[in-house]
Amino acid sequence: MIKNIAKGYRTLFSSLLKVILLAVLCLGLGFLVVYPLWLFASSAPSAYTICMMVIIAVALLFLLVMSARKLGFVRFLTRIAKLVIVFGGIALCVHFVFNSNRIAALLVILAVFVLYGFLAFGVKKNEKKN
Repeated sequence: MIKNIAKGYRTLFSSLLKVILLAVLCLGLGFLVVYPLWLFASSAPSAYTICMMVIIAVALLFLLVMSARKLGFVRFLTRIAKLVIVFGGIALCVHFVFNSNRIAALLVILAVFVLYGFLAFGVKKNEKKN
């Protein structure tokens, strides 16, 4: 019975130690990553901004290329066109509403519905992947 109690406490404390070590490891690695970035951002903000924008642009371009490869070029362009129509239409509608031009906003919403419907249901879908 005492062996079972000791074994239970050993398991409990070893699990607790593992959690504490993992937290310390995360804090240490976080510090090693964040501190140089913070130092770079503090000492040269314009260079840091340019570097971050380049890194984000390269990552976004990589994701777009991989998505285009996976879907096929025509399906990818159709999907991008749908996103541009929906988000551009919403942005333009909000712009017109804020400028007190509600009729133009209504026309934009109608145009978005028509264009999206055409792209989603009117265009033949190419089932083959390139």
